[in-house]
Amino acid sequence: MIRAIVAMDSKHGLADDSGIPWRLPDDRKYFEEHTILANIMMGYNTYLTLIHPLRNRRNYVICEPESILREGFNPVYDVDSFLAHLDETESTWVIGGAATYAQTLKHCTELYITQLQQDFHCTKYFPEFTHQFALVSESELQRSRDSTFTYQIFQRK
Repeated sequence: MIRAIVAMDSKHGLADDSGIPWRLPDDRKYFEEHTILANIMMGYNTYLTLIHPLRNRRNYVICEPESILREGFNPVYDVDSFLAHLDETESTWVIGGAATYAQTLKHCTELYITQLQQDFHCTKYFPEFTHQFALVSESELQRSRDSTFTYQIFQRK
């Protein structure tokens, strides 16, 4: 199963030119609990933000054939082919960034969204998805630091 996991602001913003503008320790725990022991797929810019591969996951990076990745990261040159040939019993999570979400959304069956209530004036956005997915679950309102948010799960219609 291919899923995306993402935190976004009230305008579907993901980040600005400096990176993710919020810090949500509870969301980091939520991310880890859901992606542990699974495949994770990220874009090259997301890969560049990581010092080392995320533990207890198979880390895949969408990149160009000439790219040289650090140990523990596996290259993906053709996203559609890679995702089409995954074992259906394996869990694969798309973890960003914006271009990677846009490129893989058509393959996702579920979206796990941490929906922040505030507008963080981002410059990078999650693609439009509401016409393809339906909300099936939403948590109570959460608070962490200066942010309020809910955990939402959407399934493909």
